[in-house]
Amino acid sequence: MATSKARGSAKASPVSEKALRDQLKQAQVDYEVKWWWIKGSPWPDLLRAGLIVKDPSQLGSALGTIASGLARGGAVASYEVFPMGVTAVDGYHIGINASARKRGVITG
Repeated sequence: MATSKARGSAKASPVSEKALRDQLKQAQVDYEVKWWWIKGSPWPDLLRAGLIVKDPSQLGSALGTIASGLARGGAVASYEVFPMGVTAVDGYHIGINASARKRGVITG
């Protein structure tokens, strides 16, 4: 009997908050995950998340890390970035909306 190779989403690992945390840790970004929501299990079709980047100078590094990780995972994403602070920027809130290019292929 022949053994079959893993195909499609069977080869991928599911997206997780841990994967996002690991990517941001590698980028040495000071952040806080405020909320996390996925639709579809075990292979998500839709991801929404809210993060706080505490150091304004780290915003570019954080966005680059998140964007490259989601793109590698097969997602099309949009980001909403809002500064926190009235007279001086104390950090940024990043809203993430990501959806799979193909059903169930967002991975982390």
